[in-house]
Amino acid sequence: MTPMKALIVGGSGGIGSTIALAYAKTGFDVVITYYENSEKAEKIAVQARAEGAQASTAYVDTSNDQSVKALYEQIDSLDVVVFAVAQEKPLGADEANYEDWRSVTGPMIDGAHLCTHYAIPLLKKSENPNIIYIPSTDGIRPNGEYIAYQVSEAALIALTIGNAKHLARKYKIRVNAVCPGPVRTALWDKAGDNTDAMWSEFARNNPLGRNATAEDIAQACLTLSQDPGKYLNGNFLSVNGEGFH
Repeated sequence: MTPMKALIVGGSGGIGSTIALAYAKTGFDVVITYYENSEKAEKIAVQARAEGAQASTAYVDTSNDQSVKALYEQIDSLDVVVFAVAQEKPLGADEANYEDWRSVTGPMIDGAHLCTHYAIPLLKKSENPNIIYIPSTDGIRPNGEYIAYQVSEAALIALTIGNAKHLARKYKIRVNAVCPGPVRTALWDKAGDNTDAMWSEFARNNPLGRNATAEDIAQACLTLSQDPGKYLNGNFLSVNGEGFH
């Protein structure tokens, strides 16, 4: 029996790499994409191969149509796409110029659409096709301080709702979202605020007394894509200890 295959877009990142390994450990072959860090992607691929999976790496600029198209031309079969790309700049509307705006919304909004669009011909051939986006609650509770990021997260929410209806109806492709609470990754370093005190405060304010981990997010992705009834569609699975509200 041919193993199922998962494409982890952003698979060299902190959350994406953990998702890629979780799929590999569960019997999936994996394709791990990177934009800047090819060495990290290959390291994850080596770990995935140690789990018995076929694993490859691929460069992609998700803001570029031809780059995304070229990525999918390297893939011959596909069952799951996890879009785990995140970019952010701590800028409000008064500070973010067009270049700042596009540096975030391009990889995230354009990227999510392009990675969905080019996946459809491959997913149509799968017996259990899935697309999973990773939006945060910043998309419904924006404070404006990271405006491009927060608008991008809102777009992922809209893509989940709209594509779940449209793609399931036409192609039986299920579309869901995993919505993390704060997960301590290198992305927080770019914001300039990644202290132990801050993370301890996050945990104290959480109903379950701890912060989300990348492993929590990965297991949620597996839950959605491995649904035995193949009926989970258009869902927002909160992994933040308090729900998606």
